Amino acid sequence: MTTTKLPLYKEVTAQLIANLVTGKWRPGEMMPSEAKLAEMHGVGISTVRQALRDLEADHLLVRRQGKGTFVALHSSPRHQDRFHSLVGGDGSKEIPHRTLISSRRVKPPQKVAQRLGLRAAPSRPNAHYFRFVSSVGSTPIMVTEITLPIAVFPDLTRKDLPNGTVLLYGIFQTTFHVNVIRMEEELTAVLSDPETSKLLNVPRGAPILKIERVAYTFHNVAVEFRESWVNTQYIRYYRDQGTAY
Repeated sequence: MTTTKLPLYKEVTAQLIANLVTGKWRPGEMMPSEAKLAEMHGVGISTVRQALRDLEADHLLVRRQGKGTFVALHSSPRHQDRFHSLVGGDGSKEIPHRTLISSRRVKPPQKVAQRLGLRAAPSRPNAHYFRFVSSVGSTPIMVTEITLPIAVFPDLTRKDLPNGTVLLYGIFQTTFHVNVIRMEEELTAVLSDPETSKLLNVPRGAPILKIERVAYTFHNVAVEFRESWVNTQYIRYYRDQGTAY
């Protein structure tokens, strides 16, 4: 049986990712120079440069003209657009204020467990569950339920997810060293149930948007399952495919 050898720059890319996974270079930290990386990996600068381009294209690194290459920080404004897909009716983007209304440890439903790669019938709770209401000004626009594997976030408590506008993925990255590098989303038009109607201050049965998201870290490992119900009277979904990842 023959095996296909990866291009050299792909091998360097994989080695750099392995170092990011282990935290050799922290979020916001400057990477070694291209010459130093070439020396570390025993390759030419052109090979390192191509590997860095790949990681930059995947939003794992950021190049700053005249300063160097840095590990991407998810809490920075330039990276918030990667994970925030809701805009106002005029197209303006404003990060809503998030308020945590409930949290507990759970045995998630089979669908959620399957999406997260968890056992469907564990002997004890194996996931964190959080529910938020997000508002712009005094207007509630979104109800969100988030399920996170306890194995990935073993020490997570509700105090780690404060109310406000701080991006959760920034907290995941800086506090728990979990980098969200891509996500899958499905959109569905649904009718608001009584509880969601009360939280969003809309009539029962009002049409709303449901967004289902699975977020992944390195090696295609699912680290979050999220369902959001959005009042589209004030907000709409928008994704710029030019910045997709």
